[in-house]
Amino acid sequence: KKLNLSNKKEILNIGWNRNKLNLNEIKNKIENNECIIIAGTVKYIEKAHSIIEKCINKNTIKELMMKNNIYHNKKIAIIGASTGQIPICKKAKSLGLETYCFAWEKGAVCKDIVDHFVPISIFEEDKIADYCIREGINGVVSNASERTAEAVAAIAEKAHLNGTKYDVLMSLHDKHYVRFLTNNIEGLEVPRYYKWEGEDKGIYPCVVKPCVGRAKIGVSFVENSSDFAKAIEYATTGNANILVEEFIKGKELSVESISFHGKHYVLQITDKDSSSIAVYDNENGTF
Repeated sequence: KKLNLSNKKEILNIGWNRNKLNLNEIKNKIENNECIIIAGTVKYIEKAHSIIEKCINKNTIKELMMKNNIYHNKKIAIIGASTGQIPICKKAKSLGLETYCFAWEKGAVCKDIVDHFVPISIFEEDKIADYCIREGINGVVSNASERTAEAVAAIAEKAHLNGTKYDVLMSLHDKHYVRFLTNNIEGLEVPRYYKWEGEDKGIYPCVVKPCVGRAKIGVSFVENSSDFAKAIEYATTGNANILVEEFIKGKELSVESISFHGKHYVLQITDKDSSSIAVYDNENGTF
C-alpha cells in the first residue's frame, strides 16, 4: 500500500522465500516491470543485491535506483567548502542529490566533489538565497561551524526552505536563556546557576563562562572564591553577560538530534571531550 503497487506486480520478499529462485524468471519480471524485490531485514539486503546483480547489469540497477529515488532531481545547497563539509558533500552525492557548494574559492577543498561550485562568500546570505530561489534549490545545509549554521538559517528563511528560524538559532547562543528554558522540565535536574551581576553567590566548585561565546573561549573552572574574580575577568573580555554554573562531576555526553515539523529524532549519543576547559594557575597568574 505504501509503495502504491499495482496488482500486476509480484513482490518477491527475499526473507520469506523458501523455494529455489529461478533467476531467469526474475530477470524477465524485472525487465517487464512486473516484479519488485524487497528485503524485510538487514541480513537479507546483501542477498537481495546479489540476486539483482545476477539478473541485470549494474548500469540498469543504477538507472532503476535513480528512477525510484526520492532525492532524484532534487537540489541541495551546501554552505562552506572547508574540510568539515567533505562528509556532507559526499553523502549528498551518494543519495543522488544535485549538489551546489557556496564559498570563497581560495581553500575550497570541496570544489571538485560537488556538481556545482558557486564562488559566493557564506557571508553574502542575500546573494546565496537569491541564487537558491533562481535555481530551484530544495534545501540548504552545512556541517562545519556555528557561523555556517547561522548562514544556513538566514538563507533558508530568505529562500523559504526548511530550516531553523534565524531568531531561534541566535537566541540559543545565550547559555543563560537556554538554562532558563530547562527550569520547568519535569524529571530533569539541572545544576544551580545564576547570571553574574557583581555578587559572588558562593556556588563552588563552579564553571564561569560568557553567556554568549564559542569554542570554550572565556570558560574556566573555579574551585574557590580566591580564583573567582580572575575567572570573571577572563570571561568578561569582550562579553557583557557572565553565567556562573555549579560544577558537577561525572560523564559528559552530547546528544545529537534533529527536529522536523514538530517531530524530534535522536541521531546519536557520544562522549564529549571536556579536557580543554581553562583552570587558573595561581603560580603564573594565568589561565
